[in-house]
Amino acid sequence: TNTPLPEDFSLASTISVNDGAWHHVAVTRSGNFMEIFIDGDFNTSGSASNVLVPVGNVPLTFGSLQTNLNYFKGQLDEIRVFNTVRSESQIESDMINPNPIGTPEVGFWRFEEGTGQLVSNSGTLGATNNGKLGSSGGVDASDPLWALRVKNTADSGSESLR
Repeated sequence: TNTPLPEDFSLASTISVNDGAWHHVAVTRSGNFMEIFIDGDFNTSGSASNVLVPVGNVPLTFGSLQTNLNYFKGQLDEIRVFNTVRSESQIESDMINPNPIGTPEVGFWRFEEGTGQLVSNSGTLGATNNGKLGSSGGVDASDPLWALRVKNTADSGSESLR
């Protein structure tokens, strides 16, 4: 028999987010049921019977499959992981609030280091779940690039990636 890998179940949004604008994308998972929210609005859902819960030391990856294939072409910022399923109203609030309402995130990677390979986790699990950029411990040509934050008065004076 073929044993599915944790990434064998995927769910794609029904709208495109490659329009040059920034989008907030949230994915919830409860057992084998997943939902996608884009810019705070429910987009689609799906379920599968072959979704495995990783056991042991399986890395959580963003921007590629765990096999380091099919890289995401774009920028990622402020990735949060919660150990509870967020409601649509909580997701809407999370988009603009740096401090989530309800259960705090166990993983929160702000991507503000600007250099190096380490991405610090400021969630409740802290340094036990710091991340690394790229597929190796050292700097190499295939590593993702850091994007710098700038002040933009069009964004009410808040910092944003541009």
